Parts: sequence; structure tokens; C-alpha cells
Amino acid sequence: MVKVALPRLEHGSFVVAALLSLPALACYTGTPGPSFSMPYDSVPPDTLLAYISSLQFDDREWAGDGQRLMVGTCPGSCSHGPLVRIEPEKRAHRNKTSSLQDNQGRIIARMINQSSTPYPKYNLAADDTVYWAVREVGSYAGDSAWGASLYISTRGLRGTHPTAFEYDSALVERHPHSFYAKHALAHWVWSDTDEEKWGSCNKDGCCR
Repeated sequence: MVKVALPRLEHGSFVVAALLSLPALACYTGTPGPSFSMPYDSVPPDTLLAYISSLQFDDREWAGDGQRLMVGTCPGSCSHGPLVRIEPEKRAHRNKTSSLQDNQGRIIARMINQSSTPYPKYNLAADDTVYWAVREVGSYAGDSAWGASLYISTRGLRGTHPTAFEYDSALVERHPHSFYAKHALAHWVWSDTDEEKWGSCNKDGCCR
């Protein structure tokens, strides 16, 4: 805790000292990047796991989402699969767009597989936690931009799952200027043929 004493005013009046918490101020700067400069998939597993352990994920019920994800092909041959919860990194809604544009990007959410059934689409092994990073985001065309998603498997990093990293595209959608996000959020989104994810990823919008 840092105590900031404001100056004395004239005529004997005082300004009440303001108490400022550096961690509280830090939450407005977005998800912190790692100390290393290489992409997540180019550093030793222990180094990446140590960085991941420094992040803060919001496990409050309303901030994230949990449901059984679809397996198979809908309509006609789909069914309920593993129960998976998605939770946002608490500061993801404060990220600058520039933080997502290099080959490192930011981790914006985690997916927790609460079942013994894997879900390959998001690189989830049984009883696994995957971290969703968004990187290499290009320039906006209208209110959308494309980048890359990286799904980082905890079990993969620890050698109990064959794939530590999987790659996919990422769509970044810009919010209207009147929209102001007070909290980071992450949710599942159902489509007619597939299961999709949605998460806060920068000050301007969200990622899919």
C-alpha cells in the first residue's frame, strides 16, 4: 500500500490524504505480459507455467460460463460432450489492441475440463485446463479484425497430453463507442452447427 499525501491548501484547510493501492491501479493496465520476449510456444514449459501462475482468472459464476460442449455434427448426429468451464483473465477487458498484435499476444481466458472426456477442438485433454491466448491481430476492417488463437494445454506442458499447443483463427469484434466494459467476461456461444467461445480481450471489444 502506498500512501500519497496531498499538499496543504491555503487558509489552514487540508486535503484528506488519499490512499492508493498499486495492485488496484495495475488492474487498469490490462493483462500483464511475461518477462520473456519469445512467443508462448517457444519457451520452456516451466517458464510458461510460471508466467501463467501469475495471471488472475475470475471464477465468479457470472463472469464465466460452464456447460457441456457439443460433440459430433449438428443437426442429426450431435450429443452432449464434456462439462467445461470458461473463465476470463480479470484484466483482459483493459488490454490495448497493440498488446494483441505481436507474435506473443495475451492470454485472455482459461477453459477447465471438468470431465474425463477430451475435447480436441480446444486442445482439452481429460481433466485439463487450457489457456486461450490471442495474438497477431491485424488492422480493423470496419468493426472487425482477424488474428490467431493459441490453445495452451496444461497437461501438454507437463507431458501427459501429446499436444501442448493448438492453433486457430481469432475474430476480434469492436464494440460501439458507447459501450464501456466494467469487467472481463467469457462465455460459450451456441451456433446451429458448432460450439463457440466469446471473451473480453481488449478495451475496444471482444474475441471469438
